[in-house]
Amino acid sequence: MKKLTKKRSIELCLELWTWLSMNPGIRKYGWPGWNEGYGYVNSDCFACEYTQQRLSANQNGWSCKKCPLLNLWGEYGGNDPCTNNKVSPYAIWCDSGYKDTKSAKKIASYCRKLLKEMEKK
Repeated sequence: MKKLTKKRSIELCLELWTWLSMNPGIRKYGWPGWNEGYGYVNSDCFACEYTQQRLSANQNGWSCKKCPLLNLWGEYGGNDPCTNNKVSPYAIWCDSGYKDTKSAKKIASYCRKLLKEMEKK
């Protein structure tokens, strides 16, 4: 996958989560947009991919502090706040069997909000 900008990662997250909000019960890898040539994307998440791409050569693992959606996941002191904080919309969506459209819409809405904020700058 080519290098993502923060803006592009959020745009792609918005596309993915908008589609997921309209297709309950389907996991992220079911999104037809993957066929557009995105190749391997960490965790099937463009925010994770963006974060992973920002690690320097001497770093291992993840740096979730660089996640463009970090504030959406809620307060959590460790890695993977999207999945490990049980009140994050992503964790709720996963726990629902990928059927919670409200959580998927919340993620898409947050992405839309971030993009509008970026346009103002």
